[in-house]
Amino acid sequence: MNDPLIKKVINPSQYFANVKIPDDWGNLEEFVDWYMDARMPMMVPWNAEVIKSDDATAICIFKHGHYQVELYLEFPGLSIQRHSHPRMEVIVIDLGGGHKNPLSKHVTGVTYTWGKVFNTVIPGDEHGGDTSSQQGNGSCFLACQRWDNIDEMTSAAVQWKGPTAGPMQEHLIKKTFAQRGLEVAVNSGYADVSEPKKINT
Repeated sequence: MNDPLIKKVINPSQYFANVKIPDDWGNLEEFVDWYMDARMPMMVPWNAEVIKSDDATAICIFKHGHYQVELYLEFPGLSIQRHSHPRMEVIVIDLGGGHKNPLSKHVTGVTYTWGKVFNTVIPGDEHGGDTSSQQGNGSCFLACQRWDNIDEMTSAAVQWKGPTAGPMQEHLIKKTFAQRGLEVAVNSGYADVSEPKKINT
């Protein structure tokens, strides 16, 4: 190692040696239980992209088969619109931050809502729309996901049906599907990726 700015390199093979990843899980709930029991390994895929939207930014921190976990940083003063995710299930895990909730009485410096696991959102069901975040200084959470189609796996911010966060998200959705030769219904303020169609060339 010749770079004077690098003090040391942590070997991921050694660091994650005790993380035993099953070939598959029976459902999303089983995956989330495993991921939390494994102490949330941040095994960021080599091709993970930073997803930037109008209300949050995110990156995939774990992916295996039909399952992935995205870490979301929700911007201060904004709330995520009420929406659903076609062809994708999601379970949100609160990690806190942003002075949004009081401190835990049991762990120094951590909000008492850390580790709050929300109910599974199946395709067609809606979640979001919590305006309490508009009074906070942002927050972060995990979006644990199971995708019907591995080839579609990108981001929950792309797999969207409902009011959008704004033009950045709308552009992101259009661009992602266009890269696959598909178009979806995206208008100013609303997107629905339920029925992608081939782009006529």
